[in-house]
Formats: sequence, C-alpha cells, structure tokens
Amino acid sequence: MRKILLCLLLCFLIPLWAGAEDAAGPVLESGGLELMSCSVSYPKVTGLADEAVQQQVNDALLEAGHVRDTLDRVSLAAASGEEITLTWQGEITGEVLSCSFSLSLPEGRACYGVVLDLRDGHRVSLEELAEVTGLEELAEDIAGELSPHLPACELTPLPEDFTADRWGITLYYPAERYTTLQGESGCLHLSWAEIPAPVTAEDGIPDRLGVLENLTLTGADAVVAALEDGKLPGSDLKLGEPAMDWLPESTEPKAPDLYTYGRILSFENGALRGWYLLTDDLGDTLENSLIQGIRSDRIALCGLVTGVTRQEDWRQVLGEPEAELTLDEDAAEGMRMVPGISDYYVWNGLRLRLHADEEGVLRSVILTY
Repeated sequence: MRKILLCLLLCFLIPLWAGAEDAAGPVLESGGLELMSCSVSYPKVTGLADEAVQQQVNDALLEAGHVRDTLDRVSLAAASGEEITLTWQGEITGEVLSCSFSLSLPEGRACYGVVLDLRDGHRVSLEELAEVTGLEELAEDIAGELSPHLPACELTPLPEDFTADRWGITLYYPAERYTTLQGESGCLHLSWAEIPAPVTAEDGIPDRLGVLENLTLTGADAVVAALEDGKLPGSDLKLGEPAMDWLPESTEPKAPDLYTYGRILSFENGALRGWYLLTDDLGDTLENSLIQGIRSDRIALCGLVTGVTRQEDWRQVLGEPEAELTLDEDAAEGMRMVPGISDYYVWNGLRLRLHADEEGVLRSVILTY
C-alpha cells in the first residue's frame, strides 16, 4: 500500500523547476509538489560543467533538507489531512552554495542548513570557515546570555547543520538541544564581527563568500548597495513591515520595552541576538504598528564592524555625517544605548545612524527612514 501511495504522489509532482536556462554558470532552481494540505519545495542546481559533481550536489541538497523522508511522510499524511510544509532559501556566491530548509510538521518546526562547494561538490565544514575551538567558546558564552526560560539550550558541541554568507554563520540545532519559547528548534547566528579567527586564506570559502572584503571599509557605495532594500544585512527585518509579524519572537512574555521615541523589541531567538526592532508607541497594542527602525549591536556591514571600527576611520572613508548627536548618560539610558556620539548618514531616503561609545568605537548601527 505504501508503494502505491508513493507512486500516486509522484503523479502529482508539479514541475516547478524555474531557472535561467541560458545563464552562464550554476544556478538554483526550485521544484516540488503540492498535494492536499501538504506542500514540499526543494532546490536543484543546474549549469555545472561536471555532471557528476552536479549530481553529488543535488543529492546532498536532498539529504540535507530531509526531502526524501518528507516526501515519504507526505504520501501518508495527505490522506489523513495532516499539514506538512517544506520550504527553502539559498544562494550561490563564488561557486559556494548556502541553503537553509524549514520543515513544518504537526509536532513542530525544524530547520536545517548546508554549505556546498560547487567546484567539487563536497559539504563545507565549519573548520573551513573559522577556528572551531573559538566558535565553541563563543557559543558557550552566548548560551549564558539567552533566556533562562528556554526549554533547552545546549549550544555545544556545535551542530553539523549551518549556513554561511558574507554577513555571518547561522547554526541550526535539533529541538532536543536548543528549543525556542515557541517550542521550535532554534538557530544561532554568529556575525563575522564576533567570530574569532576566521579563515583568511586567499580563495578559501570565506574569501569566496566575500567575507574578507566585507570586513574592510572601502567606501559609501558598498554600504548604500547593502541597504537599498530597507534591511540591515544579517536579518530579514525590513522597514515598513508590520511589527506584529515579529512580536512572537520577542525575548520576554511581557510588553516590549520603551525608549525615547517609542517601543524597542529584543528577540529570544539566537538568530536575532543583539538585534532590535524599533517602532512607535501606540499604547497597549502593536496591531497597527510598523517597523520604523532596525538596530544591530553586532554586525559587520561593509567594513562597519561593531566593537572594532572607529569613528575617525568611518568618517575618513564615508565623509562627514549629515548630523551628529551626543548622548550623555541620561540620554543614552533613554535610548537604551551607551553614552557616546551618533553620526547620521542619509542615502536614498534611508538614514543610517552609527553610534560610537565614549572611546570612539562603533557600538550600534541603526537604519530608519
């Protein structure tokens, strides 16, 4: 009976493969199926010159995303009305493929990640990105910063599932080791601003991802390009979106904190540790509130590296700011920031605020309209 169901399921496969057939080099396409209350989407790489490597890569994607197991379960779940959804996000940079998967099952949601070298098809290890010992020590320190109410928070040893891009590394944990307050498997994002001992070899994986270039402050053009979609790179937070879409991720089960100009939300999810959502104060509800600002206290943005870059250095490269604001202790407390000086730069209708502490070191990066 199970084989019959699988055969029927294959008959419902929807040819969703969509990519640029004439594009030079490897491209990512999306395929999958929709059957009753189930929807499964998974990636496929085309355009590699070596067909054997291409097959190896696509097999690795199916394995990393638990695609075959999910399809196997869909064949039984669809008839019973269970809802199963598998989605993915990925990109190819420097012949390096980084892909994450989100699997929603009746019992909860799990996330997976994989990084593949398209030159030879091998699965990239953490050792190829940074010194693992340093990453483990960092994860242990972070574990103490996360909410004590988490059902599970065991961040070491580091998991095998992760993704990587020019902004950082995201680790994906099984639910039994790291569970959010919503009962889902957790993930931990590590910005290159905080990662100790990244691999700096020329043509190594970090170099091909653009990490080394991103840690160097070269000019305003790169910064402007990184901000053009209304986001601070390193998260999916976007200006103008409803605040309620992110409220379930807030750190505490109490109302968001207040700051001088409205509300400030922090997050219990390790993927957004050190990030804040800024919105207006509408009394007791956020239902009609939009994201008016995004703040990060741990970011590497085109050479603007929190805890590292000095105000004198960014002014030399970016030029004199449109305005500057000095925060004494009282004003800084109202803004939930450290005392220091903020520089404001305005590009394409977006305002970037770079806040340095009293020693002149960058501590917060804030994007607003």
